Amino acid sequence: MITKDQLQWIVNDPQAWLSRGEKLSARIQAKRKQISRLHEICTATTQALKQVVVYTGPTNKIEKCMTEAFDLEREIMVEIEELLQIQREIAESISLLLDDTKLITILEMRYLSGYRMEEIADSLIYSLRWIQRLHAEALAQMKKNALFKLQC
Repeated sequence: MITKDQLQWIVNDPQAWLSRGEKLSARIQAKRKQISRLHEICTATTQALKQVVVYTGPTNKIEKCMTEAFDLEREIMVEIEELLQIQREIAESISLLLDDTKLITILEMRYLSGYRMEEIADSLIYSLRWIQRLHAEALAQMKKNALFKLQC
């Protein structure tokens, strides 16, 4: 259920409301690349095996590398959960505040699937300019409908 604070955010700036998952998604992708590089470093490193008497934490480069990779993977899982919650809220607000399936599709493609405007235009077989106009119309309708719901 969308809260009054969320509706107010949509009224103030619907595009900011819809775009808020993009930076988080970019952070997740950057961390995935870091993990990939760490795995490459870890597997490319060779070291002679030594007998461990007492384990007090990571003591060699491979252990440190793997620990960093596991820590990043845990961070990514938390951020993925946060991103999924944001996407649920965005999807709910789009379906609640818009009736036109064409406008819904454009916003879902842009803000939930991450398509660029050019890709949306190609996919829906419209001109880029027309998609931009429909996008602006969708944002205006979301803002108007959110304001109406706030006043009720």
